[in-house]
Amino acid sequence: MTDLGYGLFPVPLGLKNSLRQAALETIVHNLEWVDTDYNNISHQVMALTESHFRSQFSKPYRFFKPELAPDLMAFAQTCADYVGGRSGEISLVSPAEIEANPELKPSSLDAFWRCVRPGRDDVGRPHADVQFWELARGTASEPFRSMDYDRRIKVWIPLAGCDQDNSLRVVPGSQLEAVPFNSIMTPNGLRPDIGQPWLDSKQFICPFNNIESEFIIFDDRLVHVGPRNNSNTIRLSCEFTILIVD
Repeated sequence: MTDLGYGLFPVPLGLKNSLRQAALETIVHNLEWVDTDYNNISHQVMALTESHFRSQFSKPYRFFKPELAPDLMAFAQTCADYVGGRSGEISLVSPAEIEANPELKPSSLDAFWRCVRPGRDDVGRPHADVQFWELARGTASEPFRSMDYDRRIKVWIPLAGCDQDNSLRVVPGSQLEAVPFNSIMTPNGLRPDIGQPWLDSKQFICPFNNIESEFIIFDDRLVHVGPRNNSNTIRLSCEFTILIVD
């Protein structure tokens, strides 16, 4: 990665298609639907009540199944190679997530998909992932640890409903700045926050050149945000953190 704090790389289309299909199948299974067509699922998801959506689409129910773990871990090593690491492994889930979903295990990968509905408040405040790690330290939200590591990187893969106007936004180079990190209490507990004057002084950009064929790796101190979905369908993406040994 450069001083921008991120790098774009060719996405393995076979893996991307497998992750997209797995996300759609999980939605259909959890909601006891039959149709796996993306557009039809979008309409059905948008028709859910807010409480139904929140209960079925919370993070503990959005992890990828264990069958995909070997492919994901092989991909993590490729990502480690891209950023000059000697080895890389995807981080694990936390005790709190296992308590919420007993199907998870301490060895389950913290690799999950995200669904953002059109016109809804399904996105959080701008943040850097290091803030989540710091807030989780010493709590039930701290991930299980399988290895010692030197640094963390984040991977974000667009799966469906993503384009230049409807995908990840970043502040290039922000991982090198003294960002005024803080936290804020929300209905979902303590969450990362960043001072508004700093945010107002920065420009968020969509980093992709060709969103259909690329994925992004970025520093876990890079400030980023998922924009509000102003399209007509749900937006699906995949994300996970890789622990890097240099």
